[in-house]
Amino acid sequence: MSLFITFEGGEGSGKTVQARTLYRRLSRLAIPALLTHEPGGTSLGKKLGRWLKWAQDIDISPLTELLVFNASRAQLIDEVIHPNLE
Repeated sequence: MSLFITFEGGEGSGKTVQARTLYRRLSRLAIPALLTHEPGGTSLGKKLGRWLKWAQDIDISPLTELLVFNASRAQLIDEVIHPNLE
């Protein structure tokens, strides 16, 4: 059985700290774990994340931003998450 754990919250709320802490703890207990993040986690996700940071200087619609985030998420699910849950 595989578990899928996510940490949700606003920017600066401590998601990364909590995820890394849990990952280290699981690793010390010899429990297989995978740590990833969004946007990113894949080559495409990293490029889209950089584009989103660059795009802060231009006016993009909320829908466009949502679609870019979801493109990154779809790639992460197909390339990383789904194969590791099988």
